[in-house]
Amino acid sequence: VQQIVPEAEIVVRSTLDTEGFGAELDVAKELVREVKKGLEAGQHVIVNLSLGAETADDERPVALGAALEIIDEESLRSEHEVIVVAAAGNFGHDRACYPAAFPTVTAVAAVTQGLLPAEWSSRGAWVDVCTIGEGVRSTFVPGTESPATDCRFEVFEQDPWALWSGTSFAAPQVA
Repeated sequence: VQQIVPEAEIVVRSTLDTEGFGAELDVAKELVREVKKGLEAGQHVIVNLSLGAETADDERPVALGAALEIIDEESLRSEHEVIVVAAAGNFGHDRACYPAAFPTVTAVAAVTQGLLPAEWSSRGAWVDVCTIGEGVRSTFVPGTESPATDCRFEVFEQDPWALWSGTSFAAPQVA
């Protein structure tokens, strides 16, 4: 994002743990809090949510739904635009994945480097757009891989890069 819009103020918040799990209510509260901060500062706000989940009953998550309604109301009051972009999920079928499947969210699916549908990407009528989500070059964390997960573990120095795949890497491109 910074490469495309160098003047953008980027705020990174993580409400998920290192395994990618978190509580819906925590995500919803942080989402509302950060959007309100941006609107109160007189800014248009673009939110990228590189996260998502399917629900057991295919019902919309209540807390996230309420957060998106609050954001819409705040945006109308402030006269500044809020765009919420979310990863469509990596489930490989057409079941709704939230928050991407909410009507006010721009849902991003993934295609391969050859611009073909990625088999693992979630899809369906609720998806708004797709972009390359396979082999995306992005940052990595410095450190040493655990020998328990990879017998040829590597050491990653400061400012490492890696190739990633997933709708979580497609969504920021749209945002």
